[in-house]
Amino acid sequence: MPEPEYSVLVSGPTEDREEKGTVTISMNRSLRVPPIYRLVTLDSNADLRAEARRLAEEGAEDGTLLWSVQDDRLTCAVILKPEEPLATSLQVLYVAMLGLGDALGAVVPPLVEVTFVWPNRVEANGRHVGEAQIELAKRDIANTALEWLAVCVEV
Repeated sequence: MPEPEYSVLVSGPTEDREEKGTVTISMNRSLRVPPIYRLVTLDSNADLRAEARRLAEEGAEDGTLLWSVQDDRLTCAVILKPEEPLATSLQVLYVAMLGLGDALGAVVPPLVEVTFVWPNRVEANGRHVGEAQIELAKRDIANTALEWLAVCVEV
């Protein structure tokens, strides 16, 4: 199957043009991840958060990575099994936001400003482009470790 192509509008010169224009980026629909992760690929119409909850409740392994195949956006989640209480475990949201910001900063043109809006929104040049959310296991005691949590990202 041929790789889909995506056009990205850039705000400045490209390597092959001196004027403003578009750059074609080839994206492979298959994803390779480090061996520590277990990849689960979902259809574009799947409810990522519901699937993450379902898999986690069915005992998915720590590091299970869900990826929804979509042409126009990145939608993914990772299931974690924290060993810390809720308050400490929730800090993973901030780590996810920083990672998302770094990833966007590496692929957008240099003049695009990537910023965060409390508590979970990512903006590019002042426009909402994505967010991170957490799904939690039901629990009885606030100071005990969670059975699982899932960090869900959409850009």
